Amino acid sequence: MQDLISYVYEYQNTKMKEKPFNEIDALVFSQLSYVDFSEVFKGYPMKKSISMQKIIKQLDMKKVEDSILNGPKNKRLLLALASSKRYSRLRIQYFVDYVDEKNEVQFCAMTFKLWRTNCVVFRGTDETFVGWKEDFNMVLQDEIPSQKAGALYLDDIVKRLSGDIYIAGHSKGGNIAVYGLHHMDPKLQNKINKVYNFDGPGHPTRDVQANLQDKIVKFTPPASIVGVLFDQEVSNRNIIKSKAVWLNQHDPYSWIIEHGEFIYLDNQKGTFVEVNRRILDWVETLTHEEKEQFIDGVYKLIQSCDLTTVDEFTRSWRTYSRELLKHLKDMDKDIRTHILATIRSMLKWLIINK
Repeated sequence: MQDLISYVYEYQNTKMKEKPFNEIDALVFSQLSYVDFSEVFKGYPMKKSISMQKIIKQLDMKKVEDSILNGPKNKRLLLALASSKRYSRLRIQYFVDYVDEKNEVQFCAMTFKLWRTNCVVFRGTDETFVGWKEDFNMVLQDEIPSQKAGALYLDDIVKRLSGDIYIAGHSKGGNIAVYGLHHMDPKLQNKINKVYNFDGPGHPTRDVQANLQDKIVKFTPPASIVGVLFDQEVSNRNIIKSKAVWLNQHDPYSWIIEHGEFIYLDNQKGTFVEVNRRILDWVETLTHEEKEQFIDGVYKLIQSCDLTTVDEFTRSWRTYSRELLKHLKDMDKDIRTHILATIRSMLKWLIINK
């Protein structure tokens, strides 16, 4: 079974004119966006273009490997790119990366340029809890800050680009890509060839423009829960095979590739698909106020432990678990009550509707 890394190796000597840019290439770039390139681009203007070969030489590979978000595999993917003739002219330009804890924003975008092909990529949720909080805010808000930032980024960058232009992203990045297409300057929308949404949530407001739907291609694994959030109609989704189980299917490295293509499935079925459906159904039973109280309460609990990243929690999960329980007991009674009541509600719903 092949994955992204083996795809890069298999087609390392295949020129773009022999195998044109496709959804797997877009997924390669989407996965690369999770690598922290900030030190490489530090001090340069946003328009600075740097070759992937130079970026790989300047990256701290130990830091890449230690990242909780597929660090070892991302390192292998970078090394595969370094020896690939197909990607030998690959460059990254218009790099933007920032986290604003006060306004609950985590946003990162970059443009991959390969010959006359441009692929604008939005990073999905990183390891910061601010990023996770912003994801949860999708349940509460019609527009989150990173979506607005994505549309503004496209307005600024697309008018500067020539050649074929694609937009892509995994998870929240895929959501921003689709949102950005619908909310960017209408005069620039025709310049976009395709938008690839890799297991990203939909939009609760359904603010989609029918004339743009043909530009959007969505991919989700069978047991997807992130990719079907706010998007339970499946007409525009391609279901692809994964070697992982349940929530781990969200990982692009688990998606099976054969002969340079995904393996497509006819439908979603199985135990975990049903579990996902029941969780999503339960979410719909909560009022807006209940959702907001639960999400804000959990986030305040995390902040009380001075946690900023998932990596911090993972490395010392026993210590932080005790801290979380301690702070839960010390929290405002109303907030603690809402958190526990929501958890009980979910468990009760899953038991009754099994």
